[in-house]
Amino acid sequence: MTNTFNYKNLELNVQVYTRQESYGHSEFFQNFSTSGDGAVFNSLDLDYWTPNNPNGAYPIPDYGGTGWTYEDLSFVRVGNIGLGYQFPQELADKLKMSRLKMSLDIQNPFTFTDYKGPDPETALQNSYNMTYAVKTVLLGLKLAF
Repeated sequence: MTNTFNYKNLELNVQVYTRQESYGHSEFFQNFSTSGDGAVFNSLDLDYWTPNNPNGAYPIPDYGGTGWTYEDLSFVRVGNIGLGYQFPQELADKLKMSRLKMSLDIQNPFTFTDYKGPDPETALQNSYNMTYAVKTVLLGLKLAF
């Protein structure tokens, strides 16, 4: 969903997208949790099932076995927030330009999710070569002569 709002010389646009009711095997949890043989890969502190914790939220870890962790990968992400200002034509004329506009864009500023890993959008990919959505700030200046 994309919305654009204009007020005088200001323009604001917001892009939001979502994925709901999506469940999958979490490569992140599988690769970064304590394994059944005692090996540790930057072990996560999760509420695992154990004989002493029968109400744990996650199955007992089992590296290389069947103890896969399935997660709710639903999310709502604000993909972009853009703010632009069109300078008055009088200023552009004084600078011998036909147009002068400044803009600020913030990509991926917010993600709303219950997923405990780094990025629910890429959670189904192999964690070893995974890239995550990064926050990016772009400043722009549009000059037309």
